[in-house]
Amino acid sequence: AILFLLSPTAGASAGIGYGNPLRKLDLPVSIFDNYDRAFDGATFAVAAIAVTLGLTSGWIRLHPRLRWSLLALVVAYLLVPSRLFSASGLDHRLPIAIAFLFAGSADWGRIEPNVRKSALAFMLALFAVRTTIVNGAWAAASHAYAELEPALDLVPEGGRLAVAAPSEAVRAGGMPLLHFPTLAVLRRDAFVPTLFADPAQQPIRFTDQAARLADEAPAARLWQDASAGKLPPLAGYDDLVIIDPPAALDTASLPGPVLFRAARLVMIGLHEPQPK
Repeated sequence: AILFLLSPTAGASAGIGYGNPLRKLDLPVSIFDNYDRAFDGATFAVAAIAVTLGLTSGWIRLHPRLRWSLLALVVAYLLVPSRLFSASGLDHRLPIAIAFLFAGSADWGRIEPNVRKSALAFMLALFAVRTTIVNGAWAAASHAYAELEPALDLVPEGGRLAVAAPSEAVRAGGMPLLHFPTLAVLRRDAFVPTLFADPAQQPIRFTDQAARLADEAPAARLWQDASAGKLPPLAGYDDLVIIDPPAALDTASLPGPVLFRAARLVMIGLHEPQPK
């Protein structure tokens, strides 16, 4: 409590928000969140059935000293809001903690040896399959990112890169791109307004000038403007990246020439070309 009161988070807006209460039934599947929702759901179902059978048959027992802690964590999960202060997804974070505490408090010693060996073999096979899926998704993403990297080199050294992205770009799953433009900070020493610099969460701070530029170019609003063909001129920025551009994007309505185009990323030049 003392650390919290001394932190910048304590001074953040104390907004409390609850999501759809039915999501409380769905979020435990996130324990096995991966890149194949059907397979993840099937994995969760098998694990839930196995644990339920183990508890009801007496094969699995919880350590008496940890039962109340586990129960308290489950109650907290049911009561905690989705958003508090500057943090979102609070209840999304608890299922994995509950799973770890359950694993730590469970005594599996009463399972028959043959059943234990079969369960172990199944879990090792499941681990191998899930790791293969992760490796495949990451390898594909790495290849896709490499194809997009040339766009970053078009940003002027020390330039300013605006970002337009749909609001759902912050969600997990698939191959995320919202973070990609911020690599220009490393490659080109550029200013990118989507850099994580929330004073209540990160140690990075925007200067007053940078904060004004960021406020003038929110990513979700720019993406909506691009969809409507009404992108503003964006004074102060050198280039604009559009993440997951709308299918009906009219390049003629853009405030500058298209410098780079890919299926999920379009880059527009907003600065005057420098003489070579």
